[in-house]
Amino acid sequence: MQQFELFGGPAFKLHPREGASEPRLWVRRIVLKADNETIIRDIPLKPGLNVIWSPDSAGAAERIGHGGGKTTLCRLIRYCLGEKTYGPHDQMDSVGSKFLNARILAEVRLDSSTWLISRPLGANRGDFAILGEDVVECSWPLEPSGMQRFRDALTTAFLGQSSSLLPNSIPVDERWLAVLAWLTRDQECRFSHLLEWRSPDSGSQSPVSGRNKSQEDRLATLRVALGMLGPEEISATKRRNEIASQLTVNRSELANVNWHIARLKKGVLSRLGEKGQEDISRLQLHELERRTSEHLAKVRSADDGRLAVRLREASAEFERAATERGRLEETARSLEAQVALHELEAKVARSEIPELSAQNVKAATPICPICKVAIDKVRAEGCGIALTPCDLDALAASLADAKNRAESATATATALRRQQDGLKYQITTAMQATDTSRNLQERLELEASHRSELVRRAERAVDMVQDLKHELEEADRLDKKVRDLEKDQDDLTTSLAEYRQQSASVVQMVSERFSAIFSRLVKTNGRSSVRLDGNGLQVKASADGTAITSFAVVLFDLAALTLAMEGRTLHPDFLLHDSPREADLGRSLYSEIFRFAQSLEDVGPSPLFQYIITTTTEPPEEFRNVPWLRLQLQGSPEEDRLFRVNL
Repeated sequence: MQQFELFGGPAFKLHPREGASEPRLWVRRIVLKADNETIIRDIPLKPGLNVIWSPDSAGAAERIGHGGGKTTLCRLIRYCLGEKTYGPHDQMDSVGSKFLNARILAEVRLDSSTWLISRPLGANRGDFAILGEDVVECSWPLEPSGMQRFRDALTTAFLGQSSSLLPNSIPVDERWLAVLAWLTRDQECRFSHLLEWRSPDSGSQSPVSGRNKSQEDRLATLRVALGMLGPEEISATKRRNEIASQLTVNRSELANVNWHIARLKKGVLSRLGEKGQEDISRLQLHELERRTSEHLAKVRSADDGRLAVRLREASAEFERAATERGRLEETARSLEAQVALHELEAKVARSEIPELSAQNVKAATPICPICKVAIDKVRAEGCGIALTPCDLDALAASLADAKNRAESATATATALRRQQDGLKYQITTAMQATDTSRNLQERLELEASHRSELVRRAERAVDMVQDLKHELEEADRLDKKVRDLEKDQDDLTTSLAEYRQQSASVVQMVSERFSAIFSRLVKTNGRSSVRLDGNGLQVKASADGTAITSFAVVLFDLAALTLAMEGRTLHPDFLLHDSPREADLGRSLYSEIFRFAQSLEDVGPSPLFQYIITTTTEPPEEFRNVPWLRLQLQGSPEEDRLFRVNL
């Protein structure tokens, strides 16, 4: 056991892991290469405190610490530890456009072995993760090895069998990445909540990142890493979540069934003429079945078949009247055509009479119409000029024929007109008979439709009672299922409280460590606690009554780190904080973080942790140089940026 004094206060005791001489996981070296030959940066890191400083300028009007590349470096370290990307697409495109063949190399120590990592930053593809010693001098294999073997080694080292305790929503081959998200929080999350690790805007593709990802996944990851979560609680939580989903579905189904029941009750009662009644009890259902059956029988008996006979007779009468009317109207049309024909014949004959009459008048004068010689002389001597013989008798006969034809056609047309006049009365009578029979048919059809509707409604009432019976049975079944599920949910809630109580010793251990560190660093009247309840893991910290959320989050991570140094959790002794001062940390509290982290280096034969912290605020003076200051970046000039160019 090693006793360790902090700031002159009471003894703060840490018990380093037996036989440990270095962190279980730490990054020894980061190398940025523009291509196979050109090294942009070669950054050595060490166990213990590592400060990456990108100082703000002295002038208030210009702040050039931002944009130096410290956050990009943090993402590159995460990338070397297995994360799928090192930033949003636009950032990766910017790097790739400047450095087509750039790669990030890293030497990572894992349980006393050195892993050499090489990953592309530009268009050149292919990940390498192999065992070795020097990442620059390494002879890389021709075929990329990928990163999964390295991720699996990390998963085995720090989760082991406990990996199976993580939620199924986190893929098995990405469970180390869930732990990594906690150890390397996004700056964009601003240390605002214990379980906020990855911003969706950082493009990390972490299995616990995303606006729709459950916070319970991150809580389970944290609790597994700290030894606060057992398989029984995970199983109970999973079952409770399943029950909650089932309850949502069953309650929705029950509400839908009850709506159908109300609609069926209203429909049955309206068909029985009892609209004033609002409800039907289950005890009345049998009586309702009897009444609807009797009502159907009564409605059916009201139609003895006579209506159908009358409807058939009316239909036949309508067809007969319509046929007779059609025949008469066709006869009328035929007579009209005949009248027109005879009137035309009379008109033609009459048009011939004037010409024939004139010819006969001329025939009364004894002058030959052909040769212009007196008829008597012609008869006496003969006509030597005319080629056509003159037949006065035939001319007289043609005139008489035209007159006869005109008189006959006129007489016939007159007779037909008289027939038309008689036919009009018959047609009027037929139309009246047709309308009468049609009206009777329509009235009988309406009566038949009404009776059919009464039968149909009565039949539907019988069916609705059966539907109502089935829906009531379904409502009973769903109601019982909901009550059973609610009971199971209550039982599981009780069990979960008991499981959390079983984790109380671990929670108490974390809370005591957190409070001990807090009391050393906060010089004023402060309060702190870690509590596990139905709302999750709660971390509270205040100084002089003012909550200091980001400071509490930072100290919680450091408390977990100290427990890892003792081997009391699954934590890998590695922690990366990107600009915690960007949250709500005051300058004095911020400085204490550096001093506390440095003091932990005295635990064990050599530092048993690696804590990388980036800052734009200047660290305490003693940490502005080696061995703690590992890299200094600036936004301007561009030579001082991480990639030594303006991306």
